[in-house]
Amino acid sequence: MIASASTGPSVLLNCGDRGRDFPAEALSGPGTAELGTDAAAAVLRSTIAATPESSFPAHGWHRVLDDDTGAWFVAVGDERTRGWQVNVGDLNGVLDATVYGACHLSVSAPPDVSYGTWWLDPAARAPSADTTSLAILLRETVCASGQSPEGRVLPPTIVVRGARNSPPL
Repeated sequence: MIASASTGPSVLLNCGDRGRDFPAEALSGPGTAELGTDAAAAVLRSTIAATPESSFPAHGWHRVLDDDTGAWFVAVGDERTRGWQVNVGDLNGVLDATVYGACHLSVSAPPDVSYGTWWLDPAARAPSADTTSLAILLRETVCASGQSPEGRVLPPTIVVRGARNSPPL
């Protein structure tokens, strides 16, 4: 389950450096896109069949995007293998898999926003069941020229793990 701490738009995910985003809700529920009856689902099945068994799962695929360039399918992995993707579109005049392989699921950052890491402030009081705010420390993952991130921090995206079929982000 993925939820945004803000009341803004849906959380967007991507497969790392692929450059396309899709709504996190596209991964909700059981993945059954490989059972589809259209041509794109047929290409997905043939791509799965053409790869070694250890490469792609036979079941559990989600159709995360459909647009004028084709269809994008994602299967969620585990902590070791984050997932797989198959993009289906026009390849030299034939409907085929245009991109396929690993999908390193990650939350999409808005333009001009970099990622950071955070942890609980060890000097602060430990959170309890009725805690409503947390004291955290934050470190940007890119050079900030020694400037504090104060005023440049977006609301958090919260990933709740443990739910069945939760993407391992």
